[in-house]
Amino acid sequence: MPETRKKVREAAVSVLSNATTGFNARVAAKATAYGITAYTIDWSAGSGSFFQAYVEPEDIDLTQIKQWPAVNLYTVGSFHEGRVFGRAFSGTIGLRVDLFLKLRTGVEAGSEIERNFELAEDALITALRDDLTGIHAYGVSPLNQFDVPREAARLLGDGWLAAIPLLFPCEVEA
Repeated sequence: MPETRKKVREAAVSVLSNATTGFNARVAAKATAYGITAYTIDWSAGSGSFFQAYVEPEDIDLTQIKQWPAVNLYTVGSFHEGRVFGRAFSGTIGLRVDLFLKLRTGVEAGSEIERNFELAEDALITALRDDLTGIHAYGVSPLNQFDVPREAARLLGDGWLAAIPLLFPCEVEA
């Protein structure tokens, strides 16, 4: 159901982009606690740090990312389970959020990657999780589970990159 998947994506973007309680505000609040830079995402269409495309993280053209970190948001799998009679859709849709974090320094002792890479990943994942649990206000109910199959950071020509794919299963009735 394309319109149902669209509803999930729109709810997620609305919650994440909220200036007061959204992702950027949550990361700013966590930055002090985690001792990291207060990263921000430009959630507007066509920004250099946010896009919506069903593309695996390893297939992203990293040269198109203009600001780090970056986020790719899309839906995967819709499972109509018919739990509510008479609804066009009543079931589960997977919301996938791929977070890309890049640090441009080496791994020498005391470097940014040594001090902050794990902390930055943890803070950003926590902000996404905390924010996306609030999409129930839009008729989308996230299940109390999410999957974060972390990948090791990769050394690129100009720094280290971590692609962090998160999967949030959501219950939807439409």
